Amino acid sequence: MSDGLGGFFVNLTRQRINDAIAKMDAIGVVHFAPVLRAIRDGQIVCVVIKRTAGEEAMSLRHIANHPLPALIIMADDDHASSGPARFPAARKALRYARAHMIHAAGGQPSDYALAIQAAMAQRSCCLVETDAAHLDEWARFAARAALPRRVPTLLVRPTDGVHPIIKGAVH
Repeated sequence: MSDGLGGFFVNLTRQRINDAIAKMDAIGVVHFAPVLRAIRDGQIVCVVIKRTAGEEAMSLRHIANHPLPALIIMADDDHASSGPARFPAARKALRYARAHMIHAAGGQPSDYALAIQAAMAQRSCCLVETDAAHLDEWARFAARAALPRRVPTLLVRPTDGVHPIIKGAVH
């Protein structure tokens, strides 16, 4: 359903979330399962922002007064990674978030669980999924966006120095 601002909200049932987890598990895409479980279990709300979303997609009115902590995921890890310049909603999302994780490595369930813990501890976390080439650019942008606050930020670099490794293997 539309929020009237260019964003869409999906109200998933426990069964639909369980089905999604099972399907992802069956094809070996397990990194996102902790996020789905946290949504299912009523621990967080989650907003995913793609580069095509305008600034209005980051509607704070829907998450600022929500009783649950917010995990905001900036999806810049799709083999067309652009860095923050192509994300009109990035500044607003990073300014709002009380914790940041800039993730430029292959996704692991433990990484997403850590972002959820940060959201729960700080009431909000912006997880930027990107490639290794844009990690430092995102880190600088996130620090500037949060000013005058200093926001706890975790940078996750690939252990081999390169990410993504296989074109077409998006996580």
